[in-house]
Amino acid sequence: MFFAQGLVALVISNLVFLAGLSILRSLTFITLPAYVDNNIAKGLAMFLSSASSFLFMKYIVFKRRK
Repeated sequence: MFFAQGLVALVISNLVFLAGLSILRSLTFITLPAYVDNNIAKGLAMFLSSASSFLFMKYIVFKRRK
């Protein structure tokens, strides 16, 4: 289960990063430098990946048995 949560976190991170870049670069009313777009998308991907990893480990990998 620990390995599975790692894979899920990796997939979430990559999908959020790619989607974030796509959305940020498609906004026509805001033109940001590429490094700003990349860092915003990377920060969002890191946050959501870490949050999903935490929740997955708390409620599935290391859940308490009664």
